[in-house]
Amino acid sequence: GVAVIGDNALHGLNKRNITIPESVRRIEKEAFTYATLNTITIPKSVMSIEANAFYYMNITSKNIKVLNPQPSVFDRYAFGSSRGFYYLNGIRLYVPPGCKTAYETVIGREVFRKIMEMGDVNGDGTVNITDVILTVNHILGNTPDKFDKVAADMNGDDVINISDITQMVQAILESTY
Repeated sequence: GVAVIGDNALHGLNKRNITIPESVRRIEKEAFTYATLNTITIPKSVMSIEANAFYYMNITSKNIKVLNPQPSVFDRYAFGSSRGFYYLNGIRLYVPPGCKTAYETVIGREVFRKIMEMGDVNGDGTVNITDVILTVNHILGNTPDKFDKVAADMNGDDVINISDITQMVQAILESTY
């Protein structure tokens, strides 16, 4: 069957990092209401995120990573109504390279303090060779100042390695055509 995170399933969850399994296809309403998380990674397999799925997530939450390049997976109220938006102003939304504008359009740029593209480890607004060099330096133990480890983890496996660099290079090559 299709794996689902049901209504209120993880209400009040308190965990540092969570990666939703690839088997999950749908996140139902209020699934993560009042959750306290540092980073949540949503895989490409998730095709539907219902209204209020992430409503009133605690302000201690920092990052939401979405690996699906299609922002249409989100109900426009996945993060609540306009009254709930201020609860998200400390959270960064990380999206696949080249998808920032599409996500801003679907979700609304007012929802998040910052929407960032994965791979943009220096936060300059683009994934380029500088990001690759900074990531190589990080892997070699010379982590640069202002290095965004969340953005560097391109594949969402919580490990920064050659696989992430390969995906960065792929993103750069795709953006040049």
